[in-house]
Parts: sequence; C-alpha cells; structure tokens
Amino acid sequence: MSHQSNLAQYPVCEHVFEYFPDCLAFLVGFYYVPTKICCRHVEKLNKLAKHGLGPRTICFCIQASVKGTQPRLLASRINSLPIMCHTHLSFPISDSMDCNNDSSISRTKSKDKKLKDDNGRFQNRGLKVEED
Repeated sequence: MSHQSNLAQYPVCEHVFEYFPDCLAFLVGFYYVPTKICCRHVEKLNKLAKHGLGPRTICFCIQASVKGTQPRLLASRINSLPIMCHTHLSFPISDSMDCNNDSSISRTKSKDKKLKDDNGRFQNRGLKVEED
C-alpha cells in the first residue's frame, strides 16, 4: 500500500493534506524561500489550529503526511518559516514530529479537539476553511 493511500485513513486531515505540501519544498531545503501559496496556506492552517481542528490534530496530520519521507524536514527551515511568511505558527512542526509532547502543543495556546472516535479512527469534523 502506498504512503498516499495510507493517508486516506485520516479524513479529518483533509485540509492539512491539501495545504501543508505546498511548504514541503522549502522545509526540506529545495527552495530558499517559501512560496506565496505556502505562506497563504500556513495562515489557513493557523486558522484551523485556533478555530477548528486544534494544534494537536494538525500536528498528527503533518506527522502522518511526512512519516517515512525523504528528505527530512530541516529544523532551520521550520524555524524560519513563520519569519519568512510574516506570521507565527499556531501548531507545532519539528524535524522529529512528536505530537504527544504536551509542552510543544501547549505553547500553541489553542484548545485541542478530540482526534479519534471510539474505534480509534480519526474523526471527520466537516470543517471548512475560507478560500481566498
């Protein structure tokens, strides 16, 4: 089973899987600056972290999307992403994603949502993000 088809098991992550890949070329070192669309999508992910999915869910979605991919995310690029996009991150990203680490989640200062249903599957909350 391919990595892409594995992502289908996380319907709650639909928006993250749509928005986050636009930043990957920068985060792994292929581009020197993030694209404009990457920065717009970081803003959308910030809105989802604050008013929708919550930072822990976004963290888990990013973790699922980058798991086992090469090259890995570069810590220096992760740190410079909010600066270069003239924003902040309302959700954690790291070169060694650990979404169970409460200290990184609590720094985002956003209320977390329940991620999984009683069967251990990610819930689809039918969240919508405003389009530009």
